[in-house]
Amino acid sequence: MWFLKHFAEWLAHRKIPDINSGLRVFRSDAVARFIRILPDTFSFTTTITLAMLTNGYTVHYEPVDYYKRVGKSKIRPVRDTLGIAQLILRTGMYFAPLRVFFPVALLFGGGFLVSLAFDVCVRRDLTEATLVLLVASTQLGMFALLADMIDKRSR
Repeated sequence: MWFLKHFAEWLAHRKIPDINSGLRVFRSDAVARFIRILPDTFSFTTTITLAMLTNGYTVHYEPVDYYKRVGKSKIRPVRDTLGIAQLILRTGMYFAPLRVFFPVALLFGGGFLVSLAFDVCVRRDLTEATLVLLVASTQLGMFALLADMIDKRSR
């Protein structure tokens, strides 16, 4: 869960005290703007928090006291963690596509540079893997920029 919290904070450019629980306060007219993408499950909290923060809205966090649970939790750790990760990624792709896709493009670009250096220095030949990494990094970078432009125009 540490990774999910920090990934969400990186997408939103803000600290998020608790991504899944707690009491949040925001304007209802702002929530109405995102109503079409909000799920009707427990992930509503995560989605609306990220949607609000990535779009520059203010979210106030009201402290909540937690007590020891009575009964059995309905949370399934592996399935629910994967679901929250998917939700954060999907919301990030929707509202902050450049922050999602550009690091992946940079990763492929770094792989291309390493592969190119190996091809030139060791193999003395250019391999298909190097070319595939170049094309993948270029396409991902262009896709990231295009998705960001579409996002900015649709606001």
